[in-house]
Amino acid sequence: MQMNESQKEILARIRRRLLRETSGQCSIPTCDETEMLAIHYIDGDRERQDAENVLLLCATHLEQAEYGPLDSEFCMKVKGLLGVSRRVARPQDRHLDTRRDFVDELIRQIDADPASYRAALVGPITLSPPWYTARRDALKPFPNYDVPQWKYLQSRSEFRSHDIRLIFTLSPRYRTKVLEYLRDEEELSRYKRDVLAAADELWGLQGTRGPDVTCVDTGIYQIDYVFPTALLSQTRARADVPTDGGWLYTDPELVARARSRFDKVFDANYTGHATEVGRLKQHVEGIRWS
Repeated sequence: MQMNESQKEILARIRRRLLRETSGQCSIPTCDETEMLAIHYIDGDRERQDAENVLLLCATHLEQAEYGPLDSEFCMKVKGLLGVSRRVARPQDRHLDTRRDFVDELIRQIDADPASYRAALVGPITLSPPWYTARRDALKPFPNYDVPQWKYLQSRSEFRSHDIRLIFTLSPRYRTKVLEYLRDEEELSRYKRDVLAAADELWGLQGTRGPDVTCVDTGIYQIDYVFPTALLSQTRARADVPTDGGWLYTDPELVARARSRFDKVFDANYTGHATEVGRLKQHVEGIRWS
């Protein structure tokens, strides 16, 4: 179908917007292709050209989005990530080059005792006992965010807090992280007992106090920590690799959108406080040495 000049200008405007959104590369988080980029319509309707329905994809990912295996649900998730992970930096945005930089900023934010907090965590590693964290700290070249995060959660554990919300993805990476610093099955048993005791301390024996929690797999790519006036965001290239640096955003509108997006996912998957705490405990109990 031949396009008239007006249609060509509309497509050119959409393409310029998408190029800014992705910093000139394919929208897929793990793809850095910058050549042969084309517009993909997520719902298949080329007449619907609003911002939420279009992605900029390289030739390979365009074919996968149109013929499989990348479906519209996956493309919608990718689109949701672009608002944070691939947006053009504003003056108040700051890139944190290394993992140490990112963790240092996390610690600075949590040490300020924020009134609200949102975080997606691979597992309850922040509940690890002191003997375990000391061993971990002796072997890692950067600070441990789990310790100040635990102290913050612990300080607010005497009451039910809807201002603190945690999503635990309960991914296999939690087991990998745990076993990395344990020597044998006996230590694993000791570790699990201590973590379950910490869970009881935080949420109560009946799961009636402490921060909101739900257990759902949110995917591997986007990892957000939302504070009252700041959003720290990073991406993971693969499920089995650690994160690196990330971004600090302080734009109020962006922080509010990130909090709203987090709460939407949380509320859609929440099955009750005691039930969710129970699921978390079952995941810890289910860790096996081999």
